[in-house]
Amino acid sequence: MEEAQLYKARRLIRRGNFRLNSGEYEAAFQAYEKCLEYFPESIELLGSLAAISLIMGKVGNAIRFYRDSLIIEDNVETRKALAFALLKNKEFEESIEIFEGLNGDKIDNEISGGLGIGYLQLKQNLTHARNLLKFSVDKGNNEFEPFLGLVYHELNQHSEALGIFRSGMDKWDSIHALAVQYLKMGSIDMAHRYFNQALELYQKGEIIEEKVINQLKFDLVLSLPHSQDKIVSLKNYETDNSLNVYIAILSTLQNLEDNDDLIKEYIEKILAISDDEEFNSSLTEWKDHLEVSN
Repeated sequence: MEEAQLYKARRLIRRGNFRLNSGEYEAAFQAYEKCLEYFPESIELLGSLAAISLIMGKVGNAIRFYRDSLIIEDNVETRKALAFALLKNKEFEESIEIFEGLNGDKIDNEISGGLGIGYLQLKQNLTHARNLLKFSVDKGNNEFEPFLGLVYHELNQHSEALGIFRSGMDKWDSIHALAVQYLKMGSIDMAHRYFNQALELYQKGEIIEEKVINQLKFDLVLSLPHSQDKIVSLKNYETDNSLNVYIAILSTLQNLEDNDDLIKEYIEKILAISDDEEFNSSLTEWKDHLEVSN
């Protein structure tokens, strides 16, 4: 590399470091990406670009940078980082495959936790998932606590789940998980309270994703204690996923009397956009039953 090019590359690295330390992630990313033109096989640059992509919520980009890095040099830490990025991107099967390949004779706390999360998300080997996550938490990896609570939730071990969620009240995802637990137990007022707390805490964070905000607001609406209020709020709720809203309204309508026409209306709306054949068949049977009854 010529001296002039080396000088430019070093300036880009210094600029990227400064922007990164200042929390200017987009500017840091651009500087490192430009520098990659001079050092296309730099593991450090690829790792930095992947990490910044995760901070900015661009998980697909992070996965691409990790894969490029592994082509240049295969190492455990990059494969582990790729597996966690795949988890965030809901590519659970490949993530589990990588974690299982890394989970050799020497047990790693993070790998155990990641593998437990993968099993949890697919609702497979839940008892094993619980053991893996508990091992990680017991070794001091507290970031896995919410997932351990969710495994307890899936295994219907409610007292253990509540204990885990209450211990993480400084984290929005733990508070959200606690709200879900109360909702499952039928404690609507408590669920609504904690959904609201989770939303407020998340909005105070450094990185805010619109899709997470929308999901938290949707959960808050679902936990409204009065069915009529819930229906009104759901009808006014703006989301890209109309199917979830229609299903929520339909579920709420079941708790009210003399709503057969509205129920049929929302069954038709769901049937128009749902591609779940088994679910659609049960809805059609319900609609036919209502028509016969009338």
